Amino acid sequence: MRYRLLKTDGALRWVGTGGVPSFGIEGNRFIGYLGSITELAEGATDTITAYGNVERFVPPVPHPATMPSCTLDLIADHLILAHSLIEGDGGKEALPDLRRALFKIGQALAARTKQQVRTVN
Repeated sequence: MRYRLLKTDGALRWVGTGGVPSFGIEGNRFIGYLGSITELAEGATDTITAYGNVERFVPPVPHPATMPSCTLDLIADHLILAHSLIEGDGGKEALPDLRRALFKIGQALAARTKQQVRTVN
């Protein structure tokens, strides 16, 4: 994906980004994404034009390889999506509560993972 970043001094920079899913060794479980952001050389974006419509973000259906392993995973996914939508849509007063909810779900997922490790051992 290519997009512009606005620096604090008002200068625009074009960057290219990319990412791939990362899977862990144990059980080949999805653990996140590995990616990079690279500043594009001046002139490299001369042919880039913007197109499309401004609409609400609708999350895609999860890929079978990255399906949530439990309801808590699904809740975490939705809270993360809500967080990104709120930041860009003017509901910032809800962010502290949303971050607390994400933290609690993260704790519950960590406890669940510990329990699963104990059961396997």
